[in-house]
Amino acid sequence: MRLISGLSRTEFAEKVGIKPGHLSRLVTGNHNPSILYLEKIAQKVGAHVEISFVMDDGETCREKASKLTGTKWVPIIRKS
Repeated sequence: MRLISGLSRTEFAEKVGIKPGHLSRLVTGNHNPSILYLEKIAQKVGAHVEISFVMDDGETCREKASKLTGTKWVPIIRKS
């Protein structure tokens, strides 16, 4: 998201309301944020978090379930 936004690390950290050092720990994988925390960061830059379970054959669970039930699944977007 930072690269797409065109912001420096410091600018991006300020925009999402965290310290640059904390952003660095997130990027390097030295901190495991909660999904809610990631949602808050994403909202501040006009994005949302999407989680998808993908099977070994490359098909998502949503795609497999749609085939089994004959229905199209619609993603739920929750805004706080």
